[in-house]
Amino acid sequence: MAAADGVIDQNWWLSAYLSGQLGREAGWSASVYANWLSSNDPLVGNVNGYGATLGYYRMLARRLRATVALGLDGVSRDDALYEEYWTASALAGVRYSF
Repeated sequence: MAAADGVIDQNWWLSAYLSGQLGREAGWSASVYANWLSSNDPLVGNVNGYGATLGYYRMLARRLRATVALGLDGVSRDDALYEEYWTASALAGVRYSF
């Protein structure tokens, strides 16, 4: 495509995951990621994305599991016209397995 329109995009991505047990009835998990997009297209430029999550679960009964999780994600561009954007998320839930 670069020969057709002269636009060259390059993308790099990195992630890591880790989890563990907290006794017999509970556990945790964590993840982080980063993404870099480089483009010579003036409408796109360079974009960076990154984020992290953290979760915890506990078995309340034999088939009943409670989970809580938090996440943070961000995007930035090399162009001064665009601000950085950050998003935070939270989850709490209970799951019954049949």
